[in-house]
Amino acid sequence: MKYSFLFLSVTLLLACNNHPVTPKKENSPIIDSTQKQVYQCPMHSSVTSQSKGQCTECGMDLELVK
Repeated sequence: MKYSFLFLSVTLLLACNNHPVTPKKENSPIIDSTQKQVYQCPMHSSVTSQSKGQCTECGMDLELVK
């Protein structure tokens, strides 16, 4: 009787923990459809735009901020 209770307990524990849990990423931003895309110069972080283009200071292509 004692061993059957132990076997049942272990079986239930394994059954409850059978599915993998996906860890939450701390640094991943939540993107919704209302947010606007922002483009930024890789060399001059103060130069931003809401569309693709070139930096007004150095002429580099602006990159999408993630």
